[in-house]
Amino acid sequence: MKRRSLAGRRRRGPRCARCSGLAQQSVTLKFHTFMAPQSNVWLSMHKPWMEKVEKDSGGRIKFEAYPAMQLGGTPVQLYDQARDGVVDVVWTLPGNTAGRFPRVEVFELPFIMTNAEATSKAYWEYIQTHGARRVQGNAGASRCSARPRHVPFGDQAGQGARRPQAA
Repeated sequence: MKRRSLAGRRRRGPRCARCSGLAQQSVTLKFHTFMAPQSNVWLSMHKPWMEKVEKDSGGRIKFEAYPAMQLGGTPVQLYDQARDGVVDVVWTLPGNTAGRFPRVEVFELPFIMTNAEATSKAYWEYIQTHGARRVQGNAGASRCSARPRHVPFGDQAGQGARRPQAA
């Protein structure tokens, strides 16, 4: 039996007219978080980020926003909701997914980190150096959890955290 590779097809582009329009289709993503709609994180990070994505995509990417666990469940279940396809994007904390990302749990241990700025720099360096390899097999999760879509946060999305400067 002859083996076929999809890699060659990807390089040549779509092979049919109807496939070429896929990039132009619009999509609505369900965004679910435990943050309250009046919280600083929701107002200063989540909403502006969603608005920026919608604007930068020319309106092709839209969001249905569900703050304050409006779709049910508990903050601990957010990761599972994204993994199971109940929602498309969640914003949660590594501590809410105990045991799934053990290497980043060190950043949440009590009395280990005593300086917020140094801890932030160390976490950023770890994610940049090792993070992508460590989350494989976790439903496309990275710094934000997302079902097959990866949604970056911080300076990559134009909002939130800045890239730390060398000390």
